[in-house]
Amino acid sequence: MNTERLYELLEKLTAEAGRVGVTEKLEQLIQHITNQVNEPSNGAHQTSFSQTLMQLREALAKSWFVQLTPLESDVLEKMDLDNLVGQRLPNRIAALMRDNGMLPAVVRDELGKLSKRLKRGLDDVKNTIASFQALGLDEGNGLAPGVGELALRIPRDVINESFGTFIEDAQFLRDLVSTNVELIEGKHDDLTLRSLASSDYGIFLEVGPAVVAFTVLTIERMMAFYKTILEIRVLRDQLKQRDTPEAVLAAIEEDLQKRLKDVAKKALAEALKEFKPKSEAGRTNELKTLAASNFTKLMERLDKDYDLDGRIGHAEKAPDDPEQKAEHERLIATDQKVRRSIKLIRKQIRESKNLKALEYKPDDEPPKPDDDD
Repeated sequence: MNTERLYELLEKLTAEAGRVGVTEKLEQLIQHITNQVNEPSNGAHQTSFSQTLMQLREALAKSWFVQLTPLESDVLEKMDLDNLVGQRLPNRIAALMRDNGMLPAVVRDELGKLSKRLKRGLDDVKNTIASFQALGLDEGNGLAPGVGELALRIPRDVINESFGTFIEDAQFLRDLVSTNVELIEGKHDDLTLRSLASSDYGIFLEVGPAVVAFTVLTIERMMAFYKTILEIRVLRDQLKQRDTPEAVLAAIEEDLQKRLKDVAKKALAEALKEFKPKSEAGRTNELKTLAASNFTKLMERLDKDYDLDGRIGHAEKAPDDPEQKAEHERLIATDQKVRRSIKLIRKQIRESKNLKALEYKPDDEPPKPDDDD
């Protein structure tokens, strides 16, 4: 993530935390549980605690924090603000109450630790913003309304700092997005590079909102068909450990590749029901074939810890003009849909790494759910 994008993100984070009143509601919870410690027979304190926790949950549910893209979530986690991702904070507070319901003093002390950590993280954000301002760095204006951004994050450790592999990934992203632009928008224009990131390598391209949504939706649909492939991969890996003949493993791999291509075709067909092709009639079938191949390659990269990111620019406030207001609402809805899809994609990819999630038996304890939701 480059400096302008980080600056923009931190400003948004600070404003949204203030609007939601995260620290204030956490302090209220601490006060309610302290009152319960001091007056254990007064049930009103428990009621007040529950009501405030519900208010926090509802405020976060309507906030930007539940719409974070993977890259945005990573930034918050690196700044020790992971409790602001999704519904983690109210979920963790509820877990504290569940595990220590008879020990309110323990809950009070743990909430105090959460509060100090949150305030320290937000103070760090404010100090970082002040440093940017002192250096005269440009905050940037984010994405202009109606502009989309599609990004591929390329892990340094996966490509082993190889410039050649980075170039291959950049060329792949160009092929993927160019095909989708022609298929969905009917355009042949060269792509616009918005920025590059170097912490983990990232390539950010400027494209239309429909192309961003189509790309993300197709991958999400692929994930819906993907469980069988994951199960076969688990079986293949187990067979490798048992010295299975290479001919058998090769046959399994061939079947995997065929199934993956079929999954891409099915997902593409589903996505194209929502996004009608605008390409030239004679090119549409060819572009579909190219797109299916590209999505297969993208899925293989996502399996190797690459990340797909996307967002749609829109104004903070709705315009007064009815037509412009309708377009503004459409852009917000599309951006939210893209963010939800990316979150689901990352969650599915993360779960696919956990072999226990695929292998546990009925008598075993099932995998614990993600606490973001």
